[in-house]
Amino acid sequence: MTDECFICCCGASTWTKIIAWFQIVGNIILVIFHSINLHSLTTANPDQIDIPTKDAIIAAAEITLVLVILGFIMGIILLRGSNQQRVGFLLAWLIYDGAAILTSIVSLIINIINYSDDSSIGLILGSGIVGIAIDAFCFVIVFIHVKEIR
Repeated sequence: MTDECFICCCGASTWTKIIAWFQIVGNIILVIFHSINLHSLTTANPDQIDIPTKDAIIAAAEITLVLVILGFIMGIILLRGSNQQRVGFLLAWLIYDGAAILTSIVSLIINIINYSDDSSIGLILGSGIVGIAIDAFCFVIVFIHVKEIR
C-alpha cells in the first residue's frame, strides 16, 4: 500500500469507512421507516383510505424497501472491502454508486421538467445538486482508496 492521500482531515481509507458506516446506519433507519410505512399501507382499512392507485403506491413502497435493503448490503460490502482491502468489493460499490449518481441526475432532470412552481424548482434543484455532490464526493474518495490499495 502506498502513502495514504489525506482529504480534508482524514485519509481515504478512514473516509471510506465513515461513508460505509453512514450508509449502513442510514439504511437501517430507512428500512425501519419504510417497513412501517408499507405495513400501514397494506393493513389500512379500505374505508379509511380512498386512494385510487393504492396498488401502485404499495408497489412503489415495496420497490423502495428493496432498494434500501440493497443500500444496506452495499454499505456492508464497502466496509468489508475497506477493512480487508479487497478491491473487488470496492469496485462493486463504485458501480453501485455510479448507478445511483446517474439515477439521481435523471430523476433531478425529470423533476425539474415536471414542476412549474418557482419555489418547488429551487428546492428540488438545490437538494438534488447537494445530494449528487455528496454522492460524487463519496465516489471520488472510494476511487482514491482503490488506487491506494493497488
